[in-house]
Amino acid sequence: MRLNLIKRTFIFIVIFVVLLFILKSIDEEHLQSTSFFTLGSLTIYLGFKFNREIDLISTNGVKTKAQVIDFIKDDYVTKNGGTRIYYYPIIKFTDFNQLEITQNLDYSISKKLINKFIKITYLKTDNNYDIILNKKKVLSIYNLFFLIGAVLLFFAFFFFIKNQ
Repeated sequence: MRLNLIKRTFIFIVIFVVLLFILKSIDEEHLQSTSFFTLGSLTIYLGFKFNREIDLISTNGVKTKAQVIDFIKDDYVTKNGGTRIYYYPIIKFTDFNQLEITQNLDYSISKKLINKFIKITYLKTDNNYDIILNKKKVLSIYNLFFLIGAVLLFFAFFFFIKNQ
């Protein structure tokens, strides 16, 4: 589900760049406000879509425990030249049909959890399992989409009023 959303977002961004190029040739005065408005709207839209996906899995999914059997190590080089290491778990669990499922997660967790059980919620769609961790976070990463979108919309209105 997430990959489909990323593909659609990329296509939207390409179309957005083409429209901005056309707008620039027609009306340069409102280019900044239109850009910020569109990017802010897109960011808020992505926040809603990701939150909806998480809500769909958490309300309709099956809660179970999964064993962390291994990790995929990912080295990330920061802007400062430093290195951060992320560990993406490979988990094993039994679904409601008593099938043993092994799957990689796209969440980084502590390496100390090897051979431990973690709480997950999964939703089977077609032949794929959408999995989320059962964590209670006050501020999720998806709420940052709303915050960034609101800031971009503020700049859009600021530049719109400034150019009037």
